[in-house]
Amino acid sequence: MSSLDDISKYIDDGDYKKAIEELDILISKEPDNAKAFYMRGKYSFIELQQEEFDNSKYDARRALIYSSIEYDLNKSIDIDPNIADAYRGLMYLNRDLKNIDKEREYAQILFDKDNTAYDALLILASSYLNNGENEADFHQAIGYYDDFIKNAEDNRIARFERGLCYYNLNILPKADIEANKLIYDFPFYDDAYFLKGIILAKNGIKSEFYDDAVFFFDRAIELNSLNFNAIYERGEWYFNKGNYRKAIENYNELLKYNNKYRLNALLGKIQALHDLIIENEDKFYPDSQEEGKDLKEVFYLLDKVINVLGINSMQYRYYRANLYAYQGEIKKAIAEFKKILNENDEAWIYEKIAELYHNYAQSDDDYREALKYLYHIDKSEYKYSTYYIMIFSNYELKNYEKTAELCEELFQYIYEDDEEVYYIRFIYAHSLQMIGSNDYELILNNLQRCLNSKLDKATIYRSIAKIMLYNMPNKYNNDGIDMLKKAIGLNDALSYFMYAKELFYGDIIIPYPELAISMADMSFNIDNTLECSLTIIGKGYELGRGIEKNPNKAFEMYYKACELSDINNSKCSCAKGLTAHCYYKGIGVEKNEHIAFDIVNKTAMSKGKDSHDHIALLYSYFALNNIKGFDLVTALSLFDTIESHANNLYIIMTLKRIYKKLGRKLDVKRMEKMEKNAIMVTGELNMSYLRKYIKKFNDFYPILTFTL
Repeated sequence: MSSLDDISKYIDDGDYKKAIEELDILISKEPDNAKAFYMRGKYSFIELQQEEFDNSKYDARRALIYSSIEYDLNKSIDIDPNIADAYRGLMYLNRDLKNIDKEREYAQILFDKDNTAYDALLILASSYLNNGENEADFHQAIGYYDDFIKNAEDNRIARFERGLCYYNLNILPKADIEANKLIYDFPFYDDAYFLKGIILAKNGIKSEFYDDAVFFFDRAIELNSLNFNAIYERGEWYFNKGNYRKAIENYNELLKYNNKYRLNALLGKIQALHDLIIENEDKFYPDSQEEGKDLKEVFYLLDKVINVLGINSMQYRYYRANLYAYQGEIKKAIAEFKKILNENDEAWIYEKIAELYHNYAQSDDDYREALKYLYHIDKSEYKYSTYYIMIFSNYELKNYEKTAELCEELFQYIYEDDEEVYYIRFIYAHSLQMIGSNDYELILNNLQRCLNSKLDKATIYRSIAKIMLYNMPNKYNNDGIDMLKKAIGLNDALSYFMYAKELFYGDIIIPYPELAISMADMSFNIDNTLECSLTIIGKGYELGRGIEKNPNKAFEMYYKACELSDINNSKCSCAKGLTAHCYYKGIGVEKNEHIAFDIVNKTAMSKGKDSHDHIALLYSYFALNNIKGFDLVTALSLFDTIESHANNLYIIMTLKRIYKKLGRKLDVKRMEKMEKNAIMVTGELNMSYLRKYIKKFNDFYPILTFTL
């Protein structure tokens, strides 16, 4: 049988396995040998630290070894309570097992038995530091560090960790003093520089000292290339500064080695790649191949985190969904966010899905889907962005009444206008017009406020001009024309057209047909998709007004405008009406009533209330004359709110005739009152044409066909 001295020789040779075998034999012979139990427990623990374990077998086998070690150390104490080193072994064993309470218990017992066991003080201090849950724990740690530093010669680690306690307590002046003294006393101690770095970075990127922190992280890593604390904090520093490439370099360095930051580095790298790509704005990726490589890698890492590691995946599903959206794979992005909804039913997720449907809408159904998800959000949780999506989705769906209502709700919470708010004010003004609001002062106020924005001022001037010219009393006409001129000064094609129309017909200003034709031509030169400009020129040729009469050229202009309308999928249908008018009257083309009927009917059915006045009037004329396929009820439906046509004598006279034929006497009287007011603002050219129809209008044809 070997003695303990013989067994110690195996220890000196590093043959722990042989030593343990001999101790097994010794213990079987001497079951009360306290030191033998202590030595077997101690060397089993040392051998355990050196052994590599298969993770799949880790729990069962390693737990058994730990249990055996604990038994041996406790047995040695049972036999001889004065074996202080057995308490030390239990202290380190429980630290390894992360049994915090027992770790502290055995450390305290060890120090009570041997007041020179300063390693117990250090264990107690670091236990309270590393597992601190409140201020009291960190203060407790500082007390133990103070005692250790007073008694131990090599105390730099304790001073560093005491500095960490001050850092955690946010007592930064004391932490800074500790760091500075360490750097002075130990200029080649890497953790001293790490401590200084985290202190400078503590108050975040807005701190005046934040930029200095990276110098100390660099120095710590220069002194110790494997200072994982400093590498990780430097990666976080670069991430917070938006230097994602540098952050990724540091995370990659951590991922090369086995350290406590590996998972955090992996997650940090994913976030850095995500933000690098999403915040690109063309500044990070001069090379699309590099961008493609990063996208491939981040998707691989996301799949690994979500599907393999099995950690809480919501944040990383969010990243994956965002990156799908960035790539334009909107269906995949939406599907990913819907998966997130299964994990967390929060308002922001509904809004994110709605945002994707809205921003990448290809049809009205997509806008409806956006609204469907927004309706899941409680109104008390509405944010500016929620209102924004709801307003513009309803606007795209032409739900103008709802759009205006939402705008009014939003304005209650807005104290200052910004660019987006100006845009919403413009939408609000337009929606009020579309629902027939007669609060023109409110409409004008919102439009005028938009003049302070970066929005297209020509559009705003033109919108203001429309209100003043067509909705407000005559006293506003001059101001309306001034606004139109301002828009023209900005080379706005539609404003040229509007001015040309007024100069041609003379309803608001003194007619000047020659200038009208010239301005219509200029309007089309600025925007050769603006088919309505060609209709003014065509009408000039048809009537010989402002230009030599030429029916063939008139039809040519109308037909060309009609083709442009089809090519551009234009919402305007004035060219369709005038082309039908030419076929019906035989102007510049062989007379063909059936073609005229077909054009008007098809356009009216497809455009509905959005039909141009010419289409609505011709449809009504054919219905009044009992043409097959045309009816009076449908005719009425083609006109938007009657009040919006208060100054259009053509429309009022037509409506008056429809109501009379339908037997709606009250509406006939209403039209008679509107007729009287409209006569006062009707221009000379139109008045000359209309005069013969005002009393007897059974044969009234509602599109001007002759001039003086």
